Amino acid sequence: MIRFIAFFCISLLSFLPKAKAGDPAVYNITIRLFETDSLPVNAGGVVLVLLGIAFMASETFIPAFGILAIGGLLTFGLGASILFDGDTIPGLSLDWSIITSIILLGVLLITVITVLLARTIKERVSTGTESMIAESAEIIEWHERQGRVRVQGEIWKAISDKEKDLKPGDKVTVESVENLLVKII
Repeated sequence: MIRFIAFFCISLLSFLPKAKAGDPAVYNITIRLFETDSLPVNAGGVVLVLLGIAFMASETFIPAFGILAIGGLLTFGLGASILFDGDTIPGLSLDWSIITSIILLGVLLITVITVLLARTIKERVSTGTESMIAESAEIIEWHERQGRVRVQGEIWKAISDKEKDLKPGDKVTVESVENLLVKII
């Protein structure tokens, strides 16, 4: 009878127009149900599920290369498997196919994201002054160790460590870019 009244109260609170997810009454009733063992949920399972979700969420902020996410999935799976206490209500448990499906979906998602991130790390820089390094440049004008060059359609002031006899139209390679000066080889 106590279970019926408690579940009725939670259901009623969730349908009331002024009740919000952060309403203290909802939490108060839930805590009371935990205290009286009326709610057929294992507290350890709840903690493990929440810990698993926290691990997976922290992977986005901490570059752990998937270790936290995989640990989170395993923790989530363990918590989900012991979440419901079958002794209180016989037959109440999560089906293993649901738990396995969620874990496999998570592993697939982590694998896809890790592969995509690995590809972006290997790509060459395509924007900014770093993208000009090792690019071909055309001499516009040149006097001893300095002049102007055209790189990626833009004209830049250029310098060289050595004195070079370069003519307009000659091709050179960009070594570095420092303080809006292109250093050529």
